[in-house]
Amino acid sequence: MLDRENIDSKGFAEAARRVALEEKISEGFSVYAERAVHKTFKLYLEPRAECHEVPFMGSVCDILNERGVTEVQTGSLSPLIPKLKRLTKESKVTLVHPFATHTRHRWLDRATGEITEPGRRGTERPIYSVAKDLYAIREIIGNENLTVVIFAYECEEFRALDGRGKDKKRGATLLGKHPVRLVGELKLSSREDYLKFLPDTLRGQFTMAEYLKSVKSRSRYDTLALKLLIHLGFVRQTGKRGRAYLYEIQN
Repeated sequence: MLDRENIDSKGFAEAARRVALEEKISEGFSVYAERAVHKTFKLYLEPRAECHEVPFMGSVCDILNERGVTEVQTGSLSPLIPKLKRLTKESKVTLVHPFATHTRHRWLDRATGEITEPGRRGTERPIYSVAKDLYAIREIIGNENLTVVIFAYECEEFRALDGRGKDKKRGATLLGKHPVRLVGELKLSSREDYLKFLPDTLRGQFTMAEYLKSVKSRSRYDTLALKLLIHLGFVRQTGKRGRAYLYEIQN
């Protein structure tokens, strides 16, 4: 599903290093949880500072260059819909959505200033889970001037040991994120590209639980991936098996 061949791993690592120095992420001092991720991808995609934060059509674009407009959005995509509708009337627009597939955690003890080394396992999310983010922009999927690019990356997440419980980790304050490695990209230019969110293992009729199993997810939020496929007309509801609804792929 991911394109791992056409990414510049060294270029991304250099962009991440530069941003880490600027934000002091390595010391855990940043209080902007998403800013370092946003800045890293913006620098990776366009090193020229004069192409950053450029006014255009009543908006300030993250990147404006000879390839058109690029917007980098690390959070919810829904607030961007009015801006994207406006910009795509006059320009090619690339919406970049970084998605952390693997997050290792580091903890800051405010009393001593000590920061733990990143954990070995961390938290993993399947790339299929990004479909729940894309559900927010379902109404503009298929716009010929809009391309969505998902960048899968690994990151380190810094939190303060100020939460609940004996280990003080539950509900702890998020201090910052530092991207450490680019894994791959997923480019979605047409409606048909979203068929990539249908695993090859699905055949015939299936339930929501079977879909989640096929994408190796246990999150109820990933049911939005299937709802996105239904909205786009690639999947339809056919009936029920016991209490579970049945779905099948549209030919």
